[in-house]
Amino acid sequence: MPASPLLRYLTAHLAAMVDEVRRLVDIETPSGDEEGIAAAASVLSERWRDLCCRTEAHRVAGAGVHLEIHVPGRAANGEHGLVLGHLDTVYPRGTARTSPFRLDGDR
Repeated sequence: MPASPLLRYLTAHLAAMVDEVRRLVDIETPSGDEEGIAAAASVLSERWRDLCCRTEAHRVAGAGVHLEIHVPGRAANGEHGLVLGHLDTVYPRGTARTSPFRLDGDR
């Protein structure tokens, strides 16, 4: 079966996507760590702006940043989309030193 255009695109951009994941993983974001969470929000905000989206960072004391992303346009059926996620992890600062980002074969 021939590869779909999406699969070809993703394959061609795999190295850049892995680099982006590495960049995010290397930012330690324990829950409540305002500095780390703000740093991760900054990286993601930059990426979404590169995709022509508008972003707003909402600083929340004791939590860090809530990132609001506005995607331009609407779906063909007039619907809007919603992306939800979180930026914090359960791992304390220093975990990246003992368990750094790594590639093991194709994983």
